[in-house]
Formats: sequence, structure tokens, C-alpha cells
Amino acid sequence: MKHQQSLERLIKTASDKMRSDDNTKGTTKYLEHFSWLLFLRVFEELENEREEEALIDGKPF
Repeated sequence: MKHQQSLERLIKTASDKMRSDDNTKGTTKYLEHFSWLLFLRVFEELENEREEEALIDGKPF
């Protein structure tokens, strides 16, 4: 439950910041941007994990 509340708080904070930006006043605009940010963040974490695994295994990344 704590993780869910933390995630909800982070999403709300990010959404509030994006809504306050002149470029993303419309809900559809900021949701599109927010979705891309989430996608890129997840992809970045996957890349970091793969890089770390390759380093541990002594393989090139």
C-alpha cells in the first residue's frame, strides 16, 4: 500500500507540474508527454540493468 501511495503522489506531482506549464495546458497534451516520460524512464532503467548485467558477466554492452 505504501508503494502505491508513493507512486500516486509522484504521478500527481508530475501531472500538476506539467499542467502548470504553458505548453501542456490541455489534458491530452500533458498526458501524451507524461506517457512518453514514463516510457523513457522505464526504458532507461532496463538499459541500466542490462549494462550492469553485462559488466558483471564481463561482456560488452
